[in-house]
Amino acid sequence: MKKNLVSITASVLLFSYLAPSSISFAQENSVSEIEMIEEYVPSEEEIAQLDKILSAIEEIDQNLDMENLSNNKTEDVSSLSVEAQDFYGLYKTELEKDNNVSQLDAIGVIKDSYNNQVVSPDRVSSLGYSVGSVKEYKLSNSDVRTIIGIIGVHGTGWAFLKELVKKFSGKGPTLLTILIIGVPAIGGAALAVCNRKGKGVVITDIRIGASHSFSCRSR
Repeated sequence: MKKNLVSITASVLLFSYLAPSSISFAQENSVSEIEMIEEYVPSEEEIAQLDKILSAIEEIDQNLDMENLSNNKTEDVSSLSVEAQDFYGLYKTELEKDNNVSQLDAIGVIKDSYNNQVVSPDRVSSLGYSVGSVKEYKLSNSDVRTIIGIIGVHGTGWAFLKELVKKFSGKGPTLLTILIIGVPAIGGAALAVCNRKGKGVVITDIRIGASHSFSCRSR
């Protein structure tokens, strides 16, 4: 196994997009080639939506009882912003599955909230998500430590989401993006291994349709 590469394949819901200049992908017995690699640069739309999600979490925490959801009245929920109502509904649905929301479940709620409001079926079709692409996410040593610190935070469910807001409010969206789509696939331990030189990491996301192959290497 190469020392500087940890690779894990995962299938996750498509979160953001890239339109490469030159690319081909496998069909039956043909060999896939992906020639264009571009660094991930958050769009204004992505930044705005991620900010809305963090604000929605804060709004819910200030106005509802998230320790005991049965105490929340319908009129209290209805008084929230549209984004907060949507997020609350997703969180409640997740909690009702087995009366527990793990850290990865909580991250999944953020991802679902984002995709519900930004990545509509029509937009997915118009952007041609079936075409393969490669994205690179470049993280500094400080960025990696922040993400690993978030993963290591004790607590689950709403307490974990509050910690996310505390850590990520005011920061660029790249870290939150990596936390949502990359870390569950790669894992915090593997991310730490890739950063063993203390110089940061590059996370590569190879996509064919909705299939992702994540890997990380030292910078």
